Amino acid sequence: MFEELQRELEKIQKGEIRSYYILYGDADYLLADTLARLQTVLLPYSDKDFGFVSFDCDTASEGDILDALQNEPLLPVRRVVVLKNFPFFKNKALTETNPQRFFDLLATAPLKAAREFCRFLSNAGFPVTTIKSGEWRFWEEHQWEEILGRAREDNKDKLPEALEQMAQIITKDDFLPPSLKINAGAAISAALPIQAPPLRTVIITTTDLDKSNKLFKSLETLAWTMHFVKPQREAQRKENFTLVAKEFLTKVNKRLAPAAWDVLSKKVGFELTEAMTALNKLVIYVGNKEEISAADVENAIGRTKNEAVFELSNALAKKDLKRALWLLEELLERGEHHQVLHAIIAREVRLLLHAKIIFDDAIAAGFRKGMSYSNFQQEVFPQIKAICKRYGEDLLITHPYTGYLALQNSQTFMKEQLVDFLEQLTKMDLMFKSSARLPHPLLERFIVNFCSSSHPSR
Repeated sequence: MFEELQRELEKIQKGEIRSYYILYGDADYLLADTLARLQTVLLPYSDKDFGFVSFDCDTASEGDILDALQNEPLLPVRRVVVLKNFPFFKNKALTETNPQRFFDLLATAPLKAAREFCRFLSNAGFPVTTIKSGEWRFWEEHQWEEILGRAREDNKDKLPEALEQMAQIITKDDFLPPSLKINAGAAISAALPIQAPPLRTVIITTTDLDKSNKLFKSLETLAWTMHFVKPQREAQRKENFTLVAKEFLTKVNKRLAPAAWDVLSKKVGFELTEAMTALNKLVIYVGNKEEISAADVENAIGRTKNEAVFELSNALAKKDLKRALWLLEELLERGEHHQVLHAIIAREVRLLLHAKIIFDDAIAAGFRKGMSYSNFQQEVFPQIKAICKRYGEDLLITHPYTGYLALQNSQTFMKEQLVDFLEQLTKMDLMFKSSARLPHPLLERFIVNFCSSSHPSR
């Protein structure tokens, strides 16, 4: 892929410029990076103010796009028109009758899923204001059937959480629902499949492209097309990140120490968008230093989301109220969904309850409060595993350290308290799915009650 792109960029530099460049797929960083490279070689920096115009087809007006495609530039410079999230290369029958794509987008692209959801609402005659007002919480099954069709039944378990997630996105002040005009913009399609004027180039980006689509087939001979696929295998993701990162570091005259590569990969993984954001942050952090050390990565990148999740569980188990509330706030600000946080809290409470139930057996197996982890791992954990199997318990034996902490921390709770807290979490889950109450205060109040619960010996 990288070699193919380089060959095309070299052709452009020699003056072999095509009328259309079509970039599609789900590898967002590579797609955005290629778009930036194309813009750079197509237009000299001095011409950018006069010759470059970009539209997000989810929100731009049909008239503005048509003006950019049809009007000649006032100055004799190349005009580059970028159409992002182009909606007309899809199989119309599939996209209109199969809302399954909304559920497919949820995990990887929630903002795109929200815009797709707005389209299905509109097609069924429901305005976006019904989501903003909270009216949707009282809709009956047949109304969801009208909007999502069979996909509602196929994704019944996912639907409550998905709707809460959509409501959070759509009610934000900066959320822009898709323009209804662009959805009906046949004129834009009509303006494209012609040999473009000599000084006009159109770059189109889209997530989905159906190669049997009539509009795409009419442009295919005039276009250079590249597909950007997000690798499924970690080895391929690592290889892509290494190639892109090394090229970036060479440009900015930096290098990563071997140990720094290891720390960076553990903190952010090999997802290109997140990893390259971290790398940019590191370059700014080290200033004039040429080598980025492992210590630089630790200091600049800080705690990952997974580390924050672990710390939240630990703070709850230790009844550290101040830290638990601070970590809850941090995770919500990072975009963690409230139901994910609910599940994390519920798991910790279940873990403590299971530890409390088997505590007497654990003591019989040699466990004592305050014993070292190494002694626990060598002397007690094998017997704990046997005890847990007898109870049908698996949480405590997922990792020795998990069981060690749970047994140590469970002594600051009574069994009845932990059972009551689990019941509270069950009721909270129902509130999330059936009422308009805000999730943040509910989670906050639970943490306050949990961390403030009295010690059984007091």
